[in-house]
Amino acid sequence: MTPRSAVTLPLLALALVCCAGENVPPARSVAFHCANGAVLLATFYTSDDSVRLRVDDRDYDLPRLISASGARYGDERTIFWNKGREAMLQRADGPSYVGCLAAP
Repeated sequence: MTPRSAVTLPLLALALVCCAGENVPPARSVAFHCANGAVLLATFYTSDDSVRLRVDDRDYDLPRLISASGARYGDERTIFWNKGREAMLQRADGPSYVGCLAAP
């Protein structure tokens, strides 16, 4: 390895690591349609791994939680879970929703 490549290769690796996420959008919104006609609008934020959930004219800002399967977000009163196209919402201050599906 030449002295020049000894400097160039680490700099190239650093550039790839620091810029790898530039093409990742900061947020992605998905509408989940539930069997009872309700719509859960989830906006997933990659910057802090959280979700803003809008349902029944209310917003819930929920941090990501540990999950054995799928993605789970919540706090002490509200849990939102999704895996693939499926989602569910359990909350202490209103009805819960299960069997919600994202449009293909």
